[in-house]
Order: sequence, then structure tokens, then C-alpha cells
Amino acid sequence: MIEISENRLKIIPKISLLNGIKISALISSYSLKFSNIIYLAKPSSDFEVLAVGKIISFESSYQELDFIYKKIVDKIELNDLSIKNNFPVFFGYVKFPSSIKENLWSDFSDSEWILPELVFYRNKSESLLIQFSLSDDSIVDSDLASNQSKEEAKRNSVRIKQVKPDLLVNWEKEVNSSLEMINKNRLQKIVLSRKKEFEIFGNVDFSEIFEKINNDYSDCFNFLIKSNDSFFFGSSPELLVQIDQTEFKSEALAGSIKRGRTEIEDNNLSQSLLMDNKNLNEHQIVIDYLESNLRGVINNFHISDTPKIKKLKNIQHLQTEIKGQLKEDCDVFNLISKIFPTPAVCGIPKDTAISELPNLENFERGIFTGLVGWFNFNSQADFYVAIRCGLIKENFLSVFAGCGIVNNSNAIDEYQETELKLKAITDLFDVED
Repeated sequence: MIEISENRLKIIPKISLLNGIKISALISSYSLKFSNIIYLAKPSSDFEVLAVGKIISFESSYQELDFIYKKIVDKIELNDLSIKNNFPVFFGYVKFPSSIKENLWSDFSDSEWILPELVFYRNKSESLLIQFSLSDDSIVDSDLASNQSKEEAKRNSVRIKQVKPDLLVNWEKEVNSSLEMINKNRLQKIVLSRKKEFEIFGNVDFSEIFEKINNDYSDCFNFLIKSNDSFFFGSSPELLVQIDQTEFKSEALAGSIKRGRTEIEDNNLSQSLLMDNKNLNEHQIVIDYLESNLRGVINNFHISDTPKIKKLKNIQHLQTEIKGQLKEDCDVFNLISKIFPTPAVCGIPKDTAISELPNLENFERGIFTGLVGWFNFNSQADFYVAIRCGLIKENFLSVFAGCGIVNNSNAIDEYQETELKLKAITDLFDVED
């Protein structure tokens, strides 16, 4: 791994075409060989990428990324080919801000951004292997990559068993404490989360896991971050910031209801969600926050007039799209610093919610409700909120989910909502009673 210094670095990218490669099939083999990998996929957009190894790594918050990005561009010699292509170059994450620090998350920094050694990248039109190195030597050839991708996955049943009870009475106390602060006007909204812990029996094959995730959640941003011996993974429906040149996209995603067993029941539930005052209020809080923080840096700022329904496998959400164009003096890192974390994952007022959450939840969220994504040298970036996720460390799985508490929230209803969200991860395994 190379540190950024005053000396000029010459990073030589070698780009090869790959044929017939299924990138998710590479996850298991490369996770055995490297201490860090990042896998990202948006199946409905035919986007899939696996980043392996580190050439440059820097631990910085999103507020400092613009400075570091410009420093890297100035210090690294890149050939024209790498600059003209639209593939992801830098990958990383930021943890949710918390005063609690636990050993559970010790394999991860507060934030990390890497230029990897290898990038396996697939979009609608092509599949590429990009090798970043300090010389002309090849790290891996495309034939090897193709052969690895065609290996048959070893199907095995991985069982999980909850190691300690997650008591409803404790959740009710947290919700009641939150409602008391809302009634006293200290908060307008706060997002409480739960953590369930399981022991794992069997060997987890992440190639197999992501075959399931990509099939069941094809319209989400599916992710895996391995750091040392820990694996953080999930499937997020929530876009934070997407940039393509000057084009900007974001969204408000808040307010939830279960899926129906039939098409008629499902549509009735959707209509119920669209007319539910509690959920509409929770959703509007996020819209108002994003609008107040983004209008000054976005031209032609546009918010959809009414929310639509985003349907996932076992839950559906209120979703409002936000679009516009970046002003000249603004960049993706500037945007992130203005809005992250949003009221969709912490609450409002934001500073009050962040300070109260450790007292209510009593655990470190880590990258859960943080952000994960990528950017490149072609003014493109894609960052999602890290929700619907789990962390595997040693032989234990921790699963996380949250929900927004506003005036008139009901503890039982919110508990059931988090149960639905937790199933996005627990349903990947055989759960023992």
C-alpha cells in the first residue's frame, strides 16, 4: 500500500476485456487471498464491480475528500485511457457518527477510501479487468479470472441461532423515551435501531449469498466490504447522492409498510401507505431537510410532487426523487457533507438526535446507517446509505435495522417494521428457533 506523499506517483492502469464473467462468483476466492475486498452491484442497472487489494488507502471523512481527491489527481500520473473511462476507481465507506466504540467494529476505520489493485467491472455493454500497479507487470490475467468465475458454487446450508434475547420491553422503553423527547419539542423525529446477534454454524460462501441477494433485491445497491477478518454486507434501497458530470440525483426514502400476500392486498397496502398521516409526516421531514440543505448548491432543483411506492421483497416504502445540476463550486463531497446523515437514519434536529441515540440504543452502529460507494476521475460518483445489513466477525452475525419515531408512533408497530427489515439478512440463512 502506497501513502500519498510529495513525490509524484506513477500508477499504471492496465485494462483488459473479460468475456462471460460473473463477478459475484469471484468473491469467495478473492476474499480468501486478500485482507480487503469491496463488492458492489445494482443488478437492475447491469452494474457489478469487485475491488481487490490496496495501492492507496486513506482514512478521511467525506468533509476532507475534496482536498484529498485533488491532491491525488495532482500526484498520480494516469494515462488517457483510465481518465476517459467511466468505471469506478476509488471505493470506500463512512461510519455513522457515534460516541460508542465497540470491538465489534474494530476491523473498520471510521472511514476508508482505497484505490485497489484490481477492479473487475461489468456494465450493460462490457466487462473489464482494470489492474492498477506501479509497474507494467500483470497481477492476474483475464483467462484466470474467467475460469474462476465459472467454478461451481459449493452449495451448503448455513444455520444461524440467536445468542441472546432481543426483548420487546427494552424496545418499548426506548420508544417511550423518544416520544417523551418529541412531546417536549426536543426532537421532531428520531430513528431508533435494533441489533440482533446470531451464532453461525457452517461456512458462509459470499458468492452464494450474493447470488441470492442480487436475485431477490435486483433494484437495490448490494454491497460487501471485507476488512481484515470482518465482513459487512447488505442490500440498500436508499440512494444518498449520485453524480454523473453535473447531473445530480438523490431521494427521500422514509415510511414503510409490509407487502401483501396477493396483488390486490399489496395494492391496498400501498394505497394505505400513501394516505397514512404518520408515515407521510415522517417522509416529509426528510424531504424538507434535503431541500433546505441542497437548494443552495443545486441548479434546476426538482422534487417530485408526490411520493411513489418502492416495492422490495417483503416491504414497501415511500420514495420521492430529487434531481438537478451541480453548481460550479460544488462537488459530491461538498454535497455529502451538507446532508449526511439525513433524518431518514438519525432524526431531526440532527445534532440532538445523534447525541441521544447512544443513550437509547447502547451499541455502536458502525457502518450501519453510514455510507458506502465509489467515485472516479470522470466526475461520477454513487453513494448509498448502508441499511438492510449485517456484520460477520468470527463465527457471529450481527444484523441491524431501524425505523423512524415521530409523534403518534406505536412501539409494537415499529418493532414489527424492524422485524421485516431484519429479514432481508436473516432470510439468507437457515434460522434455528
